[in-house]
Amino acid sequence: MMMLSKTKQYHSRLGSLLLPIRQSLWLRYSLVIFAAVSIYWMAFFPAIMSFDSVAQWNQILMGRFSDYHPAFHTITMWLITRVWESPSIIIFLQILFFSIVSGWGFSILQNDLNIPVKITVVLCAFYAFSLVNGLWVITLWKDIPYSIAIFTVTLMLLKMIISQGRWLERNWIGFAMVALPITFFRHNGPVVSFGLLIFLLLVYRKQFKYLLAVFLFLIFAWAAIKGPLYSFFKVTGVDNADPTRVRYAMAPVVSLVAAHVVNGTPLALEEQSFIKQLHSENNWDSFYTCYSVVSVMDTNNINWDSIYALPGTILRLAYSLTLKDPLVSISNVACRSDFIWDIPQGKNVTWSLLASIEPLAYPDYFYIYNLNPDFITPLQRPLLPRVGYAISKYFSYTSAGILKTIVWRPALYLYAGMISLSLFVIKKRRIEFYLLTVPMLLHTGSIILSAGAQDLRYQYPVYLVFWILIGLPWSKKEF
Repeated sequence: MMMLSKTKQYHSRLGSLLLPIRQSLWLRYSLVIFAAVSIYWMAFFPAIMSFDSVAQWNQILMGRFSDYHPAFHTITMWLITRVWESPSIIIFLQILFFSIVSGWGFSILQNDLNIPVKITVVLCAFYAFSLVNGLWVITLWKDIPYSIAIFTVTLMLLKMIISQGRWLERNWIGFAMVALPITFFRHNGPVVSFGLLIFLLLVYRKQFKYLLAVFLFLIFAWAAIKGPLYSFFKVTGVDNADPTRVRYAMAPVVSLVAAHVVNGTPLALEEQSFIKQLHSENNWDSFYTCYSVVSVMDTNNINWDSIYALPGTILRLAYSLTLKDPLVSISNVACRSDFIWDIPQGKNVTWSLLASIEPLAYPDYFYIYNLNPDFITPLQRPLLPRVGYAISKYFSYTSAGILKTIVWRPALYLYAGMISLSLFVIKKRRIEFYLLTVPMLLHTGSIILSAGAQDLRYQYPVYLVFWILIGLPWSKKEF
């Protein structure tokens, strides 16, 4: 009897511990997603890192910060690693926030929009075990927390639309806090955050004071971060004079100029002189490709010293050549942004699925990739190496033929998401739900002009939002 009593007490205690999980739908979804992504993390522990990631990591180690990658993101990582100086603590937090936000999103679909449980469970399963999410969330890129923030804001918009704006009145501080990484984790972020606020001010006039508070918060944050914070950490490149940042920022412009040279756009004598400074051998077509800016960033191809000295010259040249032959400029931008709007992969494209993460040291295996011998590279110690190898082989399998289009081309997710949303809007006659697309479309618009490679990570916000939009047509909620 005593043994039975103790067993009942044990089950009672266990039941009380599990009660929050049973009652919290978002938590159940979150735990599934966290567990699935953690398998990827263990397989590639402590993180997947590209050359850009290693560059930021060395800024953290040396305590010298540059704004060619947004310094606020690097400083945030520096602050996190005061707890544990390892990329793994950053990845853990990425997985944690990704899982919580995603779980919240699926619970909104089920609870707020009355989408059948079978649909949300299936969507969550595909989402949790997605190769894209698994690899991306464990990669140390600024694009990942930025994309998660855009996804979070989109879910907040969904709550606002359902409540006709009233949700914002109780949660404007949370909305402002999520807008912070959108604004400062990528250089195109202000276009998204401030552009979204303008849209919302036009739609939700009753919530004007709350939206104004968010706007003022971001302005204050801008002044504090770009001023005292960057001064305290002695951030370089804020004045756009840092050579590395100039090369990153001007690469799309140089690519546009290269397109005009290759296509024979007439050049004035002064323009010919500057073009010769950039590349004296006059064989631009031997290295130029419109699909990527990598070739023009190579200092063996382009004399960047001329651009560092007078960066305004290349901008004026690009503007002048565009006026002479706008079709060449349009063609160059369309080609560089091919992955955004074109579902099939363009011809002769150098595919940049994971940017500089390539299996050079370990065939068919992702790892921490470093080009600079002066950089310190964190050790990669997979806890599940066989699983990592299997995932890498699966990645290779999806990297060819029709699977490459289905899995890795973001245009597919953009169009499918928009079609799904449109079906929902037509069915429910609620045009205001198109507001859900504003953050991802503002991001997409800013990426079109600055796109440098055919890489899904630049459109990762679109991929995340897709999983919410695709479920909307099953909504049984009456508005």
